[in-house]
Amino acid sequence: MTPNFEQLQVIISKFRECRLKAALGGSGLLYALGLTEVVHDWDLTTNEPLHEVMRCLNGFHVIEKRRVSETFRSEYILALPDEDIEIIGGYAIRCGREICHLPSIIGGAWRDVPMASPEVWAVAYDLMGRLDKAELLFGYLQRAGVSRYALELLLEEPLPSALRARLEAMTVMGSIE
Repeated sequence: MTPNFEQLQVIISKFRECRLKAALGGSGLLYALGLTEVVHDWDLTTNEPLHEVMRCLNGFHVIEKRRVSETFRSEYILALPDEDIEIIGGYAIRCGREICHLPSIIGGAWRDVPMASPEVWAVAYDLMGRLDKAELLFGYLQRAGVSRYALELLLEEPLPSALRARLEAMTVMGSIE
């Protein structure tokens, strides 16, 4: 299943019109990178404040999701159910007793849609325990190279030691910057 791509383009265009940034992550990122054939919904991450995003999306059917898990600690999650889109603001996941903040970094574009950093989403999937998806992205990064900028930001977070060691080892890989 692939949700309606045109609806994603409408929301991305609206963000651009409002001079806000958002990046495609989740299964949409995996799809854009050719790592899966299944997209459940379009996940967008952003560092923009909630009030700015809500102002920008005035006129759309937007639902603010309540925090339903101790694992996910993002500032907010907005659902646009008519468009099969979720917007994750201030993306964060619990790492033991700490909170790991996962920055919304634009790591390229696909069909004129800004894509999120594969490094950030590899870490996110690892922290969520979705190791099959994390491994798809880590494999991709082995082949394509890494963003040193993304790795530096991620290494500032309180990551589990095994994940930290993996990212530190990646800093010697070829860079895409």
